[in-house]
Amino acid sequence: ALEEAPMMTFSVYADGWLKRAETRVRSYKTLKFHVEKYLNPTFSRKALNAITTSDVNNWIAEQRKNLKPATVKRAFNTLR
Repeated sequence: ALEEAPMMTFSVYADGWLKRAETRVRSYKTLKFHVEKYLNPTFSRKALNAITTSDVNNWIAEQRKNLKPATVKRAFNTLR
């Protein structure tokens, strides 16, 4: 029988993604900042397959209350 794989959370995936991006991306520090400052506070404990469009739209709405639209767009591009 196949074993069920544990759900991967956003923070675990993001950490691995950042490690892989460190050597191939010029803007690594910016990406890391976006993940740590803007994305992890909201999505870190959520399973990747549990993040919905509604979650992302709510996150964007919350971010726009305190940040400039360009900053929100850059953080969203990191999430994409």
